[in-house]
Amino acid sequence: PHVYAAEVKAALDRNDAVIIDVRGDVPYEIEHIEGSISMPLGLIDARAAELPKEKLIVAYCTCKAEELSGEATLKLRKAGFTRVGALQGGMKAWKAAGFGVVKSTEPFFVPAAEITPAPVARGRMMPPALIVCDRNELTSFAGVVSLYRRARGKTTIVLRTDDGTVETFTLKGSKQSQLEPSFLLGTAQFTAADWSRIELRAGVLRPGVRAAVWVCSAPSKRTWIDWQPPVTSSH
Repeated sequence: PHVYAAEVKAALDRNDAVIIDVRGDVPYEIEHIEGSISMPLGLIDARAAELPKEKLIVAYCTCKAEELSGEATLKLRKAGFTRVGALQGGMKAWKAAGFGVVKSTEPFFVPAAEITPAPVARGRMMPPALIVCDRNELTSFAGVVSLYRRARGKTTIVLRTDDGTVETFTLKGSKQSQLEPSFLLGTAQFTAADWSRIELRAGVLRPGVRAAVWVCSAPSKRTWIDWQPPVTSSH
């Protein structure tokens, strides 16, 4: 079933509803409905127990026809929830009704004008010595980091590759220091002191930072990010 923004807002005001954002973590961080909980569609089965069964559970997305939120309501019904609904029109309808949203104040995207193109290396890339993986199981990507998010033991980047594709990579750990072994800086092991080389301040990437990402498809399924700070020229 679909529910409309006005009735959802009324239910929220009387503490009789919970809104879940069933998109991914990055879209949620960029903008989400005020008071909503981030619960990506693929995690609903595992996290449904976090939701109160006595309240109306409203799922929303930014799809054209509530595809994700509709699927979320089906999952919730299978989990035993009887009061569920997909927000008609999603976030667009919520904003059109004049209800509150939360937007990130951090610059997720690096302005294109600030990106200095670097020469594209030809031929197969040689993996750094610190990357331990059978080369037949190793895939590499190189390009400019166009989106960056670092918080709560998780780092997400979107890479605009030199091959013209757009790739997304997320590394997770219980805390940020656990991710550092999966980072390199110019093929050398990354250290805590290197954050200042790639960030203007905590969580904000310097303009023009490039990266080479190495993905091992062997049983470990590990990913490494080799950060490549922009080269500064002196005049």
